[in-house]
Amino acid sequence: MRRMHDYKGWRFGLTAIEEDGRWTARIEIYEPGKSSREHSPMLIPCLPAATSEEEILVQAKQEAEGWIDDHGGV
Repeated sequence: MRRMHDYKGWRFGLTAIEEDGRWTARIEIYEPGKSSREHSPMLIPCLPAATSEEEILVQAKQEAEGWIDDHGGV
């Protein structure tokens, strides 16, 4: 299930993915002022892996917020 978040005017979605007992995440970034239905998201890599869904979602949220900070977050 994708979880949507807002951060500094940007929107991002996180989806936890489990494979062989390890968790990774898909991170989708949406530009400010556009709904997720208006355009395709930018996908950014989530390099870490975790042992639980909760852990990977915390890490993925930090990755997404860091990306936004580096790419025009106010």
